[in-house]
Amino acid sequence: VSAIWHRARANGGWWATTAAWGMNSADGHATHAVLAETQLLLRERDVVFGRVEVVGKDGHDLDVEPEATVRTVAKLQAGYTRYLPLVSGLQTGLGVEASAGIVPSALRTIYGGRVNGGVAAFLVVRPRPH
Repeated sequence: VSAIWHRARANGGWWATTAAWGMNSADGHATHAVLAETQLLLRERDVVFGRVEVVGKDGHDLDVEPEATVRTVAKLQAGYTRYLPLVSGLQTGLGVEASAGIVPSALRTIYGGRVNGGVAAFLVVRPRPH
């Protein structure tokens, strides 16, 4: 189940936000997940974004014992993308993001801490906007 809110901004940009819930059901038990994410086009070529996810994972998914125990994990992400001028009908962008994965204290020793950070740089290539 999801809901999306999209709004045009006075400067020609836009703001889009999504909230979602999902469930996996297998072997007689269910796990749930929720997420919220947002993107904001600040100017013609600058986008900031953020996302939070909270998910129930069993031991099998996390590669820990006991496999039937469901644990709550989360991830926070934030980033920025700068889109470059169009070339041959393609729009490219360069971006960076930072993230933090959060696990229960019982998994701290397995995952190296309760909060595990990350950074990424990425390239986007897509057809020109419609």
